[in-house]
Order: sequence, then C-alpha cells, then structure tokens
Amino acid sequence: MKEISFLGHVISSKGIAVDPVKVEAVLQWSTPESIAEIRSFLGLAESFQELKKRLTTAPVLVLPDTKEPFAVYCDASKMGLGGVLMQR
Repeated sequence: MKEISFLGHVISSKGIAVDPVKVEAVLQWSTPESIAEIRSFLGLAESFQELKKRLTTAPVLVLPDTKEPFAVYCDASKMGLGGVLMQR
C-alpha cells in the first residue's frame, strides 16, 4: 500500500495531504440562495472560527513524548467520524 486515506487526509511516504475527494466536495458547494441556507453557512463559518481557535492554542500544540504510551480514540456514525491521538 503506497498511501492510505484517514480522517480526511491522504498519508503516504511523501507526507500528509488533504484528501482530494474532500477538497472537491467543498469546491462543489453552491452559493446560498435562501435565508435558511445563509444562516446555515454562517453557522458553519462560526464553527470553523471556533475550531481554528481551539487548534492553535497551547494545550493542543505539545510535542509527544515517544517514551510514553499513546491512546487512540475514535467514533463513527452514518453522518461522520472522528478520531484523536492522546497522551497523558
């Protein structure tokens, strides 16, 4: 296996890249045309801003200690999936 798709990324010996299928899905979004669609889009944008804030704060940006064990937690449903690599 030369590469694998995992949690929206393509992982290979060359590194990690965004899954092109996910990029294409975003590029195919249509422009919101109704008030409900605009509200939905604004909610998405607000959630994205919160995600950016949380991903760039110090508690997340810590180098792992390779001498300590890791734990992987994941969950999935028909709507999506998520995973996290943790360490005490």
